[in-house]
Amino acid sequence: MAKRHCVRNPYMRRVFVAIPMELWVYITEQAAELQVTKSRWITNLILTHLGDKAPRCERYKQYVAENPKLTGTQSWSRQRHNDRVERIKNLISLQKEMSRSKVGQILSVSTKTASQIMRDVTMFHPDNAKIVYRGRGGKMYLQWKD
Repeated sequence: MAKRHCVRNPYMRRVFVAIPMELWVYITEQAAELQVTKSRWITNLILTHLGDKAPRCERYKQYVAENPKLTGTQSWSRQRHNDRVERIKNLISLQKEMSRSKVGQILSVSTKTASQIMRDVTMFHPDNAKIVYRGRGGKMYLQWKD
């Protein structure tokens, strides 16, 4: 059974929206700088933009007032992920190519988590990092070019 993602705020609903990669990188950096989740940063931006046209969202605003910043666990988790992305970026810049299973072994994570880390490396370094698929079944590799 797949792991179900938890939305901590009971007044929010999980949705999927397609956003250009460059904009997602900007959102990620801004949310990290403000010590809030990406969801909260985007929601506040939308509510501010819509102004009086937006629904009141009183329960959400009250929840945000009670929980203004990331919790300790959220901060730790984000920092751990960023450290893993940076570690793989440093390794791949030396080795030039690495498979998903090798990334998982180095970080002691599942291949699913390794895939996410590899995608984040390509997201933050689009000019240098690239994901390629090879062979039958399309084994995933992360490549680095200088």
